[in-house]
Formats: sequence, structure tokens, C-alpha cells
Amino acid sequence: MKKRYVYSGLLIALLVSGCSEETSHSSHTEMQEMIELEYMMTEPLQAGEQTIAIQLTQHEEAVNDADSVIFEVWQAGHSDAAQKIEAVHTENGIYEAVYTFDDNTAYYVIAHTTAKGIHLMPKEQMIIGEVDRIPADDYRGSMDHS
Repeated sequence: MKKRYVYSGLLIALLVSGCSEETSHSSHTEMQEMIELEYMMTEPLQAGEQTIAIQLTQHEEAVNDADSVIFEVWQAGHSDAAQKIEAVHTENGIYEAVYTFDDNTAYYVIAHTTAKGIHLMPKEQMIIGEVDRIPADDYRGSMDHS
């Protein structure tokens, strides 16, 4: 008889803990809604000084309080010479930085972005000027996740 009460008690405890875990998980998911990041480059891009820009939104609302937006930029085939530039918030969730593209070729940009506890690192290819051949991208990942 004692065993029956013990097993019943364990079964009830498992059911109750399973229900409370489910509730906790769904409320955590609601808090961590995705942030959308969109590159906002106007093409065609030419060599020289250009503005690199992204827009951050969450639930179609501008995210104006990102903790950090840093653009990592490199010429295709030369990721070892990547440069990091801190972006500045301008308006309506738009973050910008100025970069000088030296040559007509492919460049890559990663917008290292931290906002509302979420870290994003989308990579974008940019073609500068008229390019006949795009060199292979040799990027293997940033060693510094700052």
C-alpha cells in the first residue's frame, strides 16, 4: 500500500513539474523575439568613400537602442586585412559608418550587432564598380567577437 502512495506521489510530481517547465519555456520564447537586420546599401557602389548602413527592427518597430553595431569589412581574398568600424545610430533603427573602398572588386561586410540580448552577425557581399571576376572569399570567422 505504501508503494502505491509513493508511486502516485512521484507521478503527480512529474506531471506538475512538466507543466511548469512548459510554461516557463514559452514565456522565455516570447521575451526573446527575433531582431531583423537589413543592409541598406544603394547600388551601384563605386570605389571611394561610401556609407555602410543597416536597419534594425523588432516586431516592425525600429530598434534605436542597440548595445553595439560594428562593421567588419574586407576585400574578397584578403580577410586577414579586415577592418572594424563602429557604427553610429542615426534615426529609425538605422546605424551607419563611413568606409573607403579602394578598388573595384568584391568586398564583404559583417554587421556584428548586439541588441536586446541578441547577437547577430549577417554577412553581405558588396560589388564595387564593374567587376569581371570575383575572387574567392577566404574568411574563416572572426577571432574577436567584440
